[in-house]
Order: sequence, then structure tokens, then C-alpha cells
Amino acid sequence: QLRDLDEETHLQSILSRAHRGYSAAERLALLTRQRDLYVEYLLRMGESVARPGAAEMLNALRRSGAALGAVMTDGTPGQVLRYMPWQRGFQVVSRKTELSSQLADVQLKLNASPTHCLLVTVHPESAKTARSLGMQALLCGAGEDNGIILTQILAILPDFSGEDTTF
Repeated sequence: QLRDLDEETHLQSILSRAHRGYSAAERLALLTRQRDLYVEYLLRMGESVARPGAAEMLNALRRSGAALGAVMTDGTPGQVLRYMPWQRGFQVVSRKTELSSQLADVQLKLNASPTHCLLVTVHPESAKTARSLGMQALLCGAGEDNGIILTQILAILPDFSGEDTTF
């Protein structure tokens, strides 16, 4: 039930079961501490918090000549990406609020037409949004092997077809 909630709603849901009420100032202090602990955890854990093979897949895409952009939320995925060492490998990162604005922002900053952009996602709605903007979208299963995903990406992008897909 808590998984899809933003940080504040997540904390409020937990605190609603507490033995006492919390003031707005106390909730803000707890939320700040929660964020600080999470950032500390991400920095300590480094790449080990990402899916196995994610860094290698991004490196293989860069070696293939792909221009990489990322869309980032304020939630857990955005926090993870923000603190990963390989985050610097993206030429463009967009933190706009709406996904359609993020995708358009990345496309514009990469100076690429939407038809030359590919969104890789595990969320069907994100793929639908990308396609509505004229982009290609690769919908992957949450547990799908990164080697398979990389092979699919390289097969979809005509400029990179035939490149070595091993990593």
C-alpha cells in the first residue's frame, strides 16, 4: 500500500498508526531525517542498490554511440539515479514534474527528433506517453535480464544495429 506513495504521504500513513499525533514541524523533521538517512544509505551502498548489470548496460550503450538521457522523479527511482556514480554518464537528465514534459525536455536537450528517441521503461503508462509524443518505447519486465534489454535496444535503434551487444 505504501509503495506508490510520495514521501510525505508515505510518512503520514505510517504516523497515522502512531500512539500520538505529530505536529507539522515534527513531521517535517522526520521527513528530513528520513531523506538524509536514505541519501546516506545510497552513498554507502553505491551501485549495489541498482539492478545487477545496469551500469554495464549503460556503458555498453555509450560505447555504441547512443546519446543517453534520463527522466527522474522525486521518489525512490530518482533518488537512486541521483546518487549512482554512473549517473554522470547521461548527457541529459530531466527533473520536470510530468513525464511528457520530462521526455520532451530530454528530446530537446539531446537535439533529437522524437522518432530518434527511445524510452525504456517497466511502466505501460510511460510507454504510452512516449509513443503519444512520437517516440519509440521498449516496455521491459521488471525482472528482465539487462543483457536481453540491451540487445532489444540495439535492435530497435537503426543507427546501432549490428553493433556488438556483449558487455
